[in-house]
Amino acid sequence: MIKVGNSTSIVLAMAVCSAVVGLIGIFVFDEISSTSIKYLVYGASFHIAARIIGQQAYRFGDMGQVYPIVRGATPILVALLALYVSGEAVSTGGTFALMGIALGVAIVALKGGAIRGDFCTGAVIYSLMAALLSTSYIVIDGVGVRASLSLHLRM
Repeated sequence: MIKVGNSTSIVLAMAVCSAVVGLIGIFVFDEISSTSIKYLVYGASFHIAARIIGQQAYRFGDMGQVYPIVRGATPILVALLALYVSGEAVSTGGTFALMGIALGVAIVALKGGAIRGDFCTGAVIYSLMAALLSTSYIVIDGVGVRASLSLHLRM
């Protein structure tokens, strides 16, 4: 993430570049099923929103607080949302791994903010919102891939 200048414009420009690369990918893979196109649009929308909200989190907190929350909360939320949306349960070992991630994120985020005395609730809220949006596009992408009839490269 970028923390200086008109960062929202830069984040949007990066999102547009990602979309262009993604559109090129459409021509490399077999035809996309019409069922999965809606997932592609939804996933891209959530991805862009996650980047914009993540950028807002950096206005309130620094990387030592924001980044661990976003990157650490996302796998936990993905596991919960995937269970709810598609009934995919995490194994016992996976559950312990997620608990370890949660503990590690809490420690790093606290060290990155609260312990130094510059803990910011706004940074936490925006970070968790960005994590939830990231979670959404990851799960949407997974559902879209399953709905797609195309998984083979054209060679």
